[in-house]
Amino acid sequence: MKFVSGRLAILASCWLGVACADTPVAPPTTTTCAPPVALRVGEVREFSGSTVLSCVVVASADTPSDLLFITANATAVQDDLREYLVRSTPGSSTVSASASTVATDTAHGPTVAGSSGSAGQTGVDPSFGSEVEHRVRLAESRLLGKRSLSALAAGATHHPPAPATVGRATATALAPAVGDTLLLRVGNAATADLCSNFTPVRAVVKALGRRGTIALDVNAPSGGFSDADFRDFAAEFDAVTFPTDSSWFGNPSDINRDGRITILFTPEINRLSAPGSLGYAGGFFFAGDLLARDIPSQNYRCAASNEQEILYLLAADPNGQVNGNRFSLEVVRESARGTMAHELQHMINQGVRQVSAGGTREVDWLNEGLSHFAEEVVGRASRKYGDMQRLNWNNVLADLDDFDSYFRQNLLRLRFWLDRPDLASPISARAAVELAPRGAAWALVRFTVDQYGGANPRALTRALVAGPQVDVANLAARAGVPFERVLPGFLVASHGDVASPSVSAAYRYASWDTRNVMQELSGGPFPLRLAALPTETVARSLSGSGNYFSVSRAPRAEPTTFRMLDPAGGPVSFAGARVYVVRLR
Repeated sequence: MKFVSGRLAILASCWLGVACADTPVAPPTTTTCAPPVALRVGEVREFSGSTVLSCVVVASADTPSDLLFITANATAVQDDLREYLVRSTPGSSTVSASASTVATDTAHGPTVAGSSGSAGQTGVDPSFGSEVEHRVRLAESRLLGKRSLSALAAGATHHPPAPATVGRATATALAPAVGDTLLLRVGNAATADLCSNFTPVRAVVKALGRRGTIALDVNAPSGGFSDADFRDFAAEFDAVTFPTDSSWFGNPSDINRDGRITILFTPEINRLSAPGSLGYAGGFFFAGDLLARDIPSQNYRCAASNEQEILYLLAADPNGQVNGNRFSLEVVRESARGTMAHELQHMINQGVRQVSAGGTREVDWLNEGLSHFAEEVVGRASRKYGDMQRLNWNNVLADLDDFDSYFRQNLLRLRFWLDRPDLASPISARAAVELAPRGAAWALVRFTVDQYGGANPRALTRALVAGPQVDVANLAARAGVPFERVLPGFLVASHGDVASPSVSAAYRYASWDTRNVMQELSGGPFPLRLAALPTETVARSLSGSGNYFSVSRAPRAEPTTFRMLDPAGGPVSFAGARVYVVRLR
């Protein structure tokens, strides 16, 4: 954390870990408080409105009591950053305002690999995969612009599939067989324009499933997967990945009418990692492949399109033939499993919206949150866990391959958000490139499914994919309640609900024992950043997130007074300001 030099008094307010602001405080003011609120163990109270937030008082208790206060920004708009003064004291019904001037910690959270990066490896740069996926998403945004996906799809006239160049004389991409060679194009994700910058490749069909065509670039490094390995990929895709993703998110499109997804292992993904790189991309899906190369009526062109459903994956390279970077069979296998689950959701999401009215692309945070959710549910299916089974650490660690393929990265991302919820939000556009908001986005989707999915949680996620709304409006529409009603449950549940089993189910995850899992993952206490009360500091919250404060009180201790104010000490000025109070003990 950065501090303004020479202001030693800052430390008293900022050491607690809450992000602080370099905002001068107005002259002392006095506010009259409402009568104290008595809370039962496990009870949650939600407060809003500037007058109410100016002074919340929790009554004393006859027994020892632990209180949790959450200051939140419930504004249903991305990246609405607000600063406010938090002041807490025991006892008095009126308090004079006098806070120290403090400095702002403006650092963003750590960056993250999207559907790739560090499965099963140490010393890996987790930002690299994220950067690659972000470049692909930016290229798609430039390509599609403000065009409607449904208008583009309706105006398309697809080229006939390219014939196989090796194998049966009559083979085509519509009916490939093992041993056939397909002509494909791989966009260069190191550039800003994948449509113009692509590499023509020949790929041999190594395995053929009911739902997947597994192909290997003929220029792939030696020492890679065996034919049996490729058959295993096809079998798992048929039995687990495809049916799970399609059940949760909808049926994929079938642009080339072959009934399958082409899964290409290619060194073009390996080449994205420079020599000596500590990071790698597991692969990607490119939106241009689901559209024709030329759509004159829409002034649209993308020469790289394969005009079919295709996923591009990292090739095994145990000897480091590409740029000297070694990728073992184990690492690539784990990466490929999670990447297929993740990127297939992106493919389904676009394909569904191409045939829906309006055809608007989903925003990054919700699209990524759904894809990270796809990793989890495919992991559950692989382990034969129920959709709503409450998972603990022993469950997710039961099989190390499944843990590294499907669970590990989501939990690591969530840990980064728990460490600094003041600097990130699940509904932030920064989910395109940062670890913490992606972890929070997965958790928000999971919580929404738990609380609002009812007897058919898969119907809720299919409805999220179908829209037609996007962003926070989509989440609220599918949940059936405003975002400001979803948020308190999510933030309270993120405290690690098992610590207080008496808290209502509306403020808990149904499907995860979060406290057990995150404590075991961290090898210590639950990793949520808590500031101890009493305190006096200027904090900040992005829309969709907040700050956590706690106090432990002796029997019959004085009432606790908590204030959420404008940074200058007056009434808080933004409509989304909220305080949630929980009695944990």
